[in-house]
Amino acid sequence: MTLTGYGLAEKWLLTSVFLSIFLIVAYILGLRVERLLHSIANRSDAFHTSVLPAEYASTFLRAAPIGFGALVMSLATLVLMIFKPF
Repeated sequence: MTLTGYGLAEKWLLTSVFLSIFLIVAYILGLRVERLLHSIANRSDAFHTSVLPAEYASTFLRAAPIGFGALVMSLATLVLMIFKPF
C-alpha cells in the first residue's frame, strides 16, 4: 500500500512509527513519575520543610532517563522524517 508516494514497508517510516509508539509509552510512564514527584514536593511543603526528602531524589533519578529517552526518540523520529536515510 502506498500513502503519499511512500510505501508502508519503508524502513525509515516503520522505524518512525515504532519510535512514536515508544514515545507515547515513555510519556505515560513519565507522567506517572512526574505526578509522584509533585506529590512528594507537596507533602514536603505541607510539613513546612525546607529540604526535599531523599525519596524525591531517588524518584527524580528514575524520571531523568525517561525524559532523556523521550527526547532522543523524538529527535530521532524528526531526523528520520526529514532525511529518510534508509
